[in-house]
Amino acid sequence: MLHHPLARWHWTQSFVAAIGVLLLLTVICEQAILKAIPSPKPAKNKKWVVAPFLSSTKLTTWNAGDKNDLILTRPDRAPEYPGGTINLARRLDSEFRYPAVALASGLKGFVSVEFIVERDGTISNVHIERGAKAPVSQVVAAQAIDAEALRLVRSLHEYWEPGQLDGQAIRSEFSLAITFDPRNYPVVR
Repeated sequence: MLHHPLARWHWTQSFVAAIGVLLLLTVICEQAILKAIPSPKPAKNKKWVVAPFLSSTKLTTWNAGDKNDLILTRPDRAPEYPGGTINLARRLDSEFRYPAVALASGLKGFVSVEFIVERDGTISNVHIERGAKAPVSQVVAAQAIDAEALRLVRSLHEYWEPGQLDGQAIRSEFSLAITFDPRNYPVVR
């Protein structure tokens, strides 16, 4: 029965058609599911929530025609803290204060803070790129961790070596991940 060339051709056509129909149905179902999902909002019945950002500063808008205001995310040479990464790690470690509410709750994780290193080496527009992730019951602790991360980065007021493009100092974006782990700190009683 399948030895005849036309019989094999019909089976092949049927198989390819069935695969095509399955792919089409999959795409349609995925689009319907994505439309049905509401936008993410903190709710009491959810297990996890990302703490809202506490930063009041936002990235400033800039005129793309003005080269002096251009903010690059990938310059030829990235901005650098005075003394390099090792000095930055030491400074962050010495300035770091684990929030008491987060320490008591045992919340750990990381916060990604983003800022702009200006052409003169100062930092500006410090804001949370990704806040601490926490269960709904620990949102206050997550907000305290976010606030501490912002305070920590804003304390880095030394002049950075700015990013460079074609040998010229430029404004550039810098992202810093700060890890919070209560196992490295004494237990609060």
